[in-house]
Amino acid sequence: MNSIELPKQSKIAGLYARVSTARQEEQETIDSQLDEIKVRIASEGNTLPESNLFQDDGWTGEMLERPGLDAMRDAASDGRFEVLYVYDRGRISRIFAYQEIIIEEIINKGIDFVTLHDIAANTPEERVMQAMQGVFHQYERVKIAERFRRGKLHKARNGVLINGQALYGYRY
Repeated sequence: MNSIELPKQSKIAGLYARVSTARQEEQETIDSQLDEIKVRIASEGNTLPESNLFQDDGWTGEMLERPGLDAMRDAASDGRFEVLYVYDRGRISRIFAYQEIIIEEIINKGIDFVTLHDIAANTPEERVMQAMQGVFHQYERVKIAERFRRGKLHKARNGVLINGQALYGYRY
């Protein structure tokens, strides 16, 4: 007896992307995220209406109040998409607890959550592994902030003005 494979049903997709710095905006890193995610959506046979493309250019991942993220959450509540695609969990938030809140909110609405650069979470074990990657996204944010702080302190000690001002109590 031969089994007949039915064609996969296309799903309506949502896409969320974020970059946090002006330099990332200038380098158009959000465009590279969008392009890669759109290719994945198409390769899986899903449809992305333009109204389901949510993005935050120049918004920190440390806060939950972002226009694109808010619009995505509202659209999820309204049932406007069946699967949400992100580049990685760090785009949702750089704070692990916030990642978990948003992802759980999405999944509880019956929406599939797809991250292109984290472990797929189809089993409880994989969900824990993906969560571990989320912790590393937060760790990366802390390391980036520390590198920026050290760089600014080094510049201040060497007499370089930052944004036209002396920092860290230095005077020129």
